[in-house]
Amino acid sequence: MTTAGDTLTVRVARKRQEAQDICSLELEHPQGQPLPTFTAGAHLDVHLPGGLVRQYSLCNTPGDTRRYQIAVLRDAQSRGGSQAVHEAVHEGDVLITSRYMENIIAPPFWKMALRANHLADDVPVDRWQICRFTPPSHVIIEVGVAHAGHGGYNAPKEHKVYSQVIDFITPETDTSMHYFWGMARQFNPQDKALTAQIREGQGKIFAEDLEMLERQQANLLTWPQRGLLKLNIDTGGVQSRRVIDRVIAAESQVSP
Repeated sequence: MTTAGDTLTVRVARKRQEAQDICSLELEHPQGQPLPTFTAGAHLDVHLPGGLVRQYSLCNTPGDTRRYQIAVLRDAQSRGGSQAVHEAVHEGDVLITSRYMENIIAPPFWKMALRANHLADDVPVDRWQICRFTPPSHVIIEVGVAHAGHGGYNAPKEHKVYSQVIDFITPETDTSMHYFWGMARQFNPQDKALTAQIREGQGKIFAEDLEMLERQQANLLTWPQRGLLKLNIDTGGVQSRRVIDRVIAAESQVSP
């Protein structure tokens, strides 16, 4: 359901009720690979259904790279994070946790953005990307860079550049849709020429996908019995479909 900076995808291998209002999650790599090492007191930023991001301490022994384990108390006074873990996270779900890309060279787009805010573009930066999916079809992406050593995502505004990208779709027919995209940027927002340049570039990217999407839809109609081929890169989309399926199933239940 999403992340900040460099992403680490994990699968909910086990969910247990440890005590009243306390559940634990064991998180493993989807392909069984070792997870990054951690030290005592380390925590994860876990991105939950509905766009919530919550921080939980790791409970297992440092050096155990087979899994991460967290425990969550359901708190009636919370803003929804503990409720989401208890009610919306299930065994087999794939969540995405956060790690930051620190001390890297800014990509060309973000070098341009740094210059637009009169910031040096030739120094190391910390980079993040946080994608939030809300059913049935909304994705909000926070993305940006900050001069290294100033707090990354939480850096003061004078040390970073960032934007928020919004994608959502609405049906047109059973086999077509309207796709909406927008960006609210913090770097040089008054520059109309830059706005036009970004809009034109994004339009070209979407246009490149149009023929492929039309052929995919034709294949789905021609061979409806065929399953979708799912690659590792499709993890976010696969989990989004599962969330949507659960929402549809819940809405389809007829009350007695």
